[in-house]
Amino acid sequence: MSALTDGEPDRCELRVVGRSRAGEPLEMLTVRGGPRSALVMAGPHANEPVGAATLVTLARYVLAHPEVREELTWHLLLSSDPDGGRLNEAWSCSWPVHLEEYHRGLYRPAVGDQPECTFPVAGFSGQLRRHER
Repeated sequence: MSALTDGEPDRCELRVVGRSRAGEPLEMLTVRGGPRSALVMAGPHANEPVGAATLVTLARYVLAHPEVREELTWHLLLSSDPDGGRLNEAWSCSWPVHLEEYHRGLYRPAVGDQPECTFPVAGFSGQLRRHER
């Protein structure tokens, strides 16, 4: 993503907007545009590595097509669960992945530990469970 911000510093900003429970940075790319904001998150499921690649493609598209920036400023969160993503690197970094490798190396957090389960709606607390370090 830094290649995008280096090439388009007047339109892009890459910043750390928080930290995971293990201390990993949560990086967000903002592509400035219109007055309304859109937030797109990758990696809410630790075993779905395609999200970050999709966001990079989306960022390139948004930069190449000014019309999609007229009304929106885009905020692209590169991974909402970098800790879980790291635990899946054994299989997600080697493609094509074989079915057995996928199942042997698969990590999926318990429901209360998944970032998408933090939305403050009925049945969800709005907070990830705390873990002692």
